[in-house]
Amino acid sequence: MTLYWPKLLMMAYAITHTIEPLLPLYIYDQLEISPFPISVFISILYLSRLLNGVWSTLLDSRPHLYQYIVTLLSLSSSFSIGILLIPILGIQFDQDDTLWLYIITSLSFIFNGLFYQPLDNIISSIAIKVLGDYRILFYGSYVRYSQLATLFMAVNIGVCLYQFNISLPLVLLSVWIVGILSIVYITVIHMEVEPASSDQLDINEDQTPLLLKNRLTMTSTNGFTFPIYKPYSLFADQLSYISEEDTSQLDRMIAQDESLRLIASHGSAPSFYSRATNTPLMNINSQYQPSLRLNETLDDNMFSPSIPSNALVILPITKPTDPILAIYSWMKGELDDEDELIRSNYYYNQTSMMIKINKRRVGTISLTLFLLGFTQSLMNTFLFIYLTLILHIPLYAVPLYIGSRIMAELMMSYLMERWLTQNINLTLMTTLAHGLLITCSILYSSLKKNNWIHITLLGLQFAQGVASELLWLTGSDQVIKVTWSYTGRIKQRAILSALYSSISPCLGSLLAGYILYAGMTSDGYQLIFKISLALYSLSFLISWGWTGEE
Repeated sequence: MTLYWPKLLMMAYAITHTIEPLLPLYIYDQLEISPFPISVFISILYLSRLLNGVWSTLLDSRPHLYQYIVTLLSLSSSFSIGILLIPILGIQFDQDDTLWLYIITSLSFIFNGLFYQPLDNIISSIAIKVLGDYRILFYGSYVRYSQLATLFMAVNIGVCLYQFNISLPLVLLSVWIVGILSIVYITVIHMEVEPASSDQLDINEDQTPLLLKNRLTMTSTNGFTFPIYKPYSLFADQLSYISEEDTSQLDRMIAQDESLRLIASHGSAPSFYSRATNTPLMNINSQYQPSLRLNETLDDNMFSPSIPSNALVILPITKPTDPILAIYSWMKGELDDEDELIRSNYYYNQTSMMIKINKRRVGTISLTLFLLGFTQSLMNTFLFIYLTLILHIPLYAVPLYIGSRIMAELMMSYLMERWLTQNINLTLMTTLAHGLLITCSILYSSLKKNNWIHITLLGLQFAQGVASELLWLTGSDQVIKVTWSYTGRIKQRAILSALYSSISPCLGSLLAGYILYAGMTSDGYQLIFKISLALYSLSFLISWGWTGEE
């Protein structure tokens, strides 16, 4: 029987996530709260993502609790929709009751940050645990299905606002209830967190990628071990040692150099495996003890625990919020890779100049993505309020703009996995992405209400989605390329994710609220557009530090 529930679970969460970009507009329009307090509320959501890894780490060691924890978090996060009930129930707050309104709204966002935000990483880690050895091949397609769910729901919100004239609070509340109830139903009825077989994933042996066939081993009844099948010889000797290791070594090979091999798979998006040309052997002793290593591999395959959540961090295609779950492990000191580098003779095989160059590349990638996350939050936190209040864009059009951006991210994820990464030119890609973002900053500042404004805004949102997805995927891929150790890759991607999807957007939203402290004015937002233009230009210059020497 084919397993559909992990994909449906990710789609259910994506449905609830549709309302998040609309929260600032809802709070400003319905609760009449000024921009700066709104920026504080939004920053709570961004900053709380740093704690997502606490739940994932807990569940790695207690997989039997997945059903209970996911159900508990889903139901507890429902307290965060209290702010949606205020206008629906007709509750009015006088001028003297403003403090109570702020307290209720703050508690709603705190509940959202503590109980709802972790569901993103937990559900994604559940998906890779069920996919098992096929996670590298299928996870990207699972993400795109969830993006399709968000796109579908965004369009439906726009239709409900326009065609049926339903109030915004009621529409958002309905979307939330549908998504949360779907999560709870799938969790209680269908969830079973264990690696699925190829039959359950609708894959037969002929369609199994060659790189996974090393699990097909044979032993005779008298204890002698037959030679293991090594398909890696097809790719020269660089990969031949992997068949003497467990299948988790596949994760350690992703993006070791600019040449990525495309592996096709039935009914899913393909994935990549690196052809490392200068990587030391993971375990040099294995070439002297092949029989011992094979027996250990057989034992590990039969009795190994489930895949750790940190395996999500180094997949070729990830959401920007996926790697952040490893921040907790890093803060606990579990991602120190110094010993691993010494054991592998990394320092012996690398010149001091190369080590410095790689560190500089990682630093410039981190700074580029920090500026990108900061500037996007600065420009987009109150953008929809600006469009509806200053440019008088109808409310029903806003979800369609959100859908346009989701469509762009979905398409770029697909293209990067299918084609672009095979022919990537970093300088060209980063120049294109920054060019789009700079153009968006200029065009937003010059927007006027006319017959073409809806098409223009759809195009601007699409361009922003293309640029942000392109920079995230290329930047996160390059970090893995220039970082040798396994734990080092996890750590660097986790830091990138924290900077891009948590810390920088938190600061960007606070700056936007401060600029608009006096009120939502056209002059205030013109200043935001000018600052965004300058920061995008600075980000482009900094990106030369990791693309200029390609």
